[in-house]
Amino acid sequence: MGIANAVERLRNFWIFAELSDQDLAYIGGLLLEKQARADQVLFAQGEPPDFFYLVESGAIREEGVDESGGTVLRRTVEPGGFLGHWSPMHNQRRRATATVQKSARLLALSTADLIALLTMYPSLRANLARTDVIARLLAIPLFRHFSEAQLEHVADLLTVVEHPPQQTIFRQGEKADRFYVVDRGQVLVGDRYVTAGNFFGQEGLPARHGIRRQTATAQSEVRLFCFPRDAFHWLGEWQPAFQQEIRQFDIQEYLQQATEFSHCTTTDHRLLAGYVGLARYRQGDILYHQGEFDPTLYFLYEGAVVASAFDQQTKQTTYHHLRAGANGIGFGQSALFLEEPRDATVQATTETLLLYLHRTDYEHLVAAAPDIEERLNLRPEVQERKQIKPVSWMAADEHILFRRRRHGVVLTMRLLPAVLLLLIFAALLLIHLPGDLQSILRCLRPILIGMSLLWVVWRYVDWQNDYYTVTNQRAVHEEKVLFIQETREEAPLSKIQNVNVSQDFLGHLLGYGKLAIETAVKAEVSNLVFDYLDHPEEAQRLILEQTRRVQASETLETQRAIREKLEASVGGALKPQVPKPVIPWPPERTATEPGPPSLWARLAEATWQRWFWIKKEQDGQITWRKHWIRLVWRVGWPTAFLILWSALAFVAWPGSQELHWGLAGLWVVGFIGLAFWWWWGFENWGNDLYSVTNDRVIDIEALPLGFHSKRTETMFDRIQNVSYEIPNFIATLLNYGTVIISTAGAEGTLNFVYVRDPKGVQAEIFRRLAAYEDLQRRRQREAQWANLPDWFAEYDRLRQG
Repeated sequence: MGIANAVERLRNFWIFAELSDQDLAYIGGLLLEKQARADQVLFAQGEPPDFFYLVESGAIREEGVDESGGTVLRRTVEPGGFLGHWSPMHNQRRRATATVQKSARLLALSTADLIALLTMYPSLRANLARTDVIARLLAIPLFRHFSEAQLEHVADLLTVVEHPPQQTIFRQGEKADRFYVVDRGQVLVGDRYVTAGNFFGQEGLPARHGIRRQTATAQSEVRLFCFPRDAFHWLGEWQPAFQQEIRQFDIQEYLQQATEFSHCTTTDHRLLAGYVGLARYRQGDILYHQGEFDPTLYFLYEGAVVASAFDQQTKQTTYHHLRAGANGIGFGQSALFLEEPRDATVQATTETLLLYLHRTDYEHLVAAAPDIEERLNLRPEVQERKQIKPVSWMAADEHILFRRRRHGVVLTMRLLPAVLLLLIFAALLLIHLPGDLQSILRCLRPILIGMSLLWVVWRYVDWQNDYYTVTNQRAVHEEKVLFIQETREEAPLSKIQNVNVSQDFLGHLLGYGKLAIETAVKAEVSNLVFDYLDHPEEAQRLILEQTRRVQASETLETQRAIREKLEASVGGALKPQVPKPVIPWPPERTATEPGPPSLWARLAEATWQRWFWIKKEQDGQITWRKHWIRLVWRVGWPTAFLILWSALAFVAWPGSQELHWGLAGLWVVGFIGLAFWWWWGFENWGNDLYSVTNDRVIDIEALPLGFHSKRTETMFDRIQNVSYEIPNFIATLLNYGTVIISTAGAEGTLNFVYVRDPKGVQAEIFRRLAAYEDLQRRRQREAQWANLPDWFAEYDRLRQG
């Protein structure tokens, strides 16, 4: 028993792709090699299963009928295919009769061995069951009239093929012998784009000798479901409604009716159709849940959906019903264009067909046609926020909700003295003084006016540099005096306790006020203040709304975790699988691996970088020393005295003079003292360390020789806000400053003083803080709901008892 060259031969069958050579060698030892002549019956419908077959050569015809004599399965298995798996996997008798069409060489595996292998290798079970293909077929409108059980048979008819970009799938004038359904990717058929969920290649198939009328080319990486002509014809015989569905969905014409693209050109619509997917949802299927991140814009092609939004405060649910109509009904502008989490759960109430545009596909569309963004017809609030450009300090998954400068009254107050001075100097042009005074005034006037103009420009630029920003993760106050000072205060939304607005009489009159954002810091209250803020109530509403959304996402995420755990444990109905994005874009190129370091780099690393490093990363922990300017401050005087003391030796003892041992000893003692002073300054600088790990922040201050040391640590869950300050022109020029970490613990505030690149340090702490909080939430959910399936199983047993 067993076959020769098992590994090499079994590699020709895709169902074993995930298995190792050792696994294939073991399976090869269980196989039998069989020869089958033409017209031989391998097995008959209704027989108990005895063998599972792999086809190495030849062709096998498999046909099955129902009780009324109607054909329910008809397929031809060619080399690389398999048959006889359905009955053992479903514990049923043979569903069809298998007849050899052309003499075949087969590899046979007994039913008992097959069942054992399915237990040992889950990937083999998944490949034979083709659940991923069936789930994908459920989401393709073309197969909407097939039941889930029928789609099991349909999945056995197709072959999955892949094409790289710019590869021709078929050419005009070739024989039409295949029908294609697009799983993922973008195909250009003639001058029309076909994407995920759509199909092509049906022209010419009805006639036995039909030819292709157009050329089909893969425009991206493409994954296709390929049906032979006989399978295509049989699907129409088996399910007559299939023939009715063989009509091309006119996506381009529909997009012309969609509100969002109503101002776009015909060329835009043609190009846009190449980035839009087509999907089908059954009655009761959920498109997405409230709180879920799904950056997709949907359009109702057919059917209807209901959106339900649950309010955590009022504990009430609001509903909104959408039906497909003459005009394109779209929903999800905020999700696509602003990348916001979903604010409602959407469920299909009937058989529903949708077009959808994912954020990744949209970005590639804009890259191909940048002008299309100018012709979008979006809601005013979406259009306004879309114009806000991202800021360099934002995280990848962060987006701006609100970004404004101080009210114009502040600019007016700042410009008033400079403008008055400018007017006074300009008025001097009209004054005529006697004699030399007029000459002096004539020389000074351009200088005075120029300085006044510079002061006006300075005041305006200073006003423009200050921002109040609210993102979906934090509130930020940026204060910058050009070339002199810079600060940025931040408060994570999850740490905000209260948001208060106050206005004086003039503020009420002109529409500005003060917004105070309170966070708890060491049992006190810390305020992040937005003063002279235009329309402060709007900012207050946005912050409170986003804070509630962050809190609500916790509950929604818990519900999602419970749902997924129950589905994984007790199983659930097969869900339609909709690929997002539509096109499998290649991953962005990562930076190439650096080559071996140069001799100079190795020398530097072994010498001065070993002692004078400023930033070091090791085992996930980043440690900073104070900026090198502090080292210069520490060792500057001892270095100067060492140089002077060394020079004194050459001055005091020229080569011809006899050495005086007493003075020499005194010089040596002085040199040792100065060297110790220098070493003390260097060690004092090097011993002060600031570190951040994946769960805490550490501040270490220590004197040399163990005279004094202090180590302060705080966990991330105690951090309330993080800010930085660049105090003066020198600090701006050399890029150093202070990072201020405010906590709710007994340690109060941790200050990273004289740290290099305070913006980067603050961003690193904030990034790790967000990752830590996300990890803690997931761990808490896992611990809280780990035994949930067991609870339901016990409940079911008690209920049945």
